[in-house]
Amino acid sequence: MRGKRPGIVPDGPLARTVNYRKMHVLIVTVSRCTNLPQRDWLPGLDQEGLRFRSLVIRSYGARSEDVKVLLDKDATRDHICAGLIALTSPGRVPPDDGAGLLTMQG
Repeated sequence: MRGKRPGIVPDGPLARTVNYRKMHVLIVTVSRCTNLPQRDWLPGLDQEGLRFRSLVIRSYGARSEDVKVLLDKDATRDHICAGLIALTSPGRVPPDDGAGLLTMQG
């Protein structure tokens, strides 16, 4: 645990359990792709990404500052690469911490 204080997860599947690891999460949602016809876009997917962020914080004990969300126009190649580098850099995410990626695309 390296001096970290565990937190009790308030609700959800891990309710009343102790979360010993700090979580780092990158959520990427793209509902509008300019190279696809508009009929194939998934409106509202950005809201699903934000709801998933809330779920990760509320039910799995992640801290809000450790959950990065990239929606639509912010989900560029450069931003996604920077987010992945942040998740996989040993200096940024200690080995005892958890890291995850969720991607949803229209």
